[in-house]
Amino acid sequence: MPDFPDEEIRALMKAGVESENFAKMLAVRGIQPDEVSFFMDPRLKDMPDPILILKQADVAAKRIADAVVHKQKIGIFIRR
Repeated sequence: MPDFPDEEIRALMKAGVESENFAKMLAVRGIQPDEVSFFMDPRLKDMPDPILILKQADVAAKRIADAVVHKQKIGIFIRR
């Protein structure tokens, strides 16, 4: 994991991150202290609408629902 300035890690920990390693992981992702609560205490109302950010989410949701109804096994693969 890359090194980050101690001030950045301390700022994340002051914002509510309890673990230094977790603070480093958030720093790697570019998370700022004012964004920590989103990760530490997520709320459904704060989540973006998946239909707006995931291509073909409506198609995937229908397929998953059909699989559940027909008691089929489901495998989900993602790519970043």
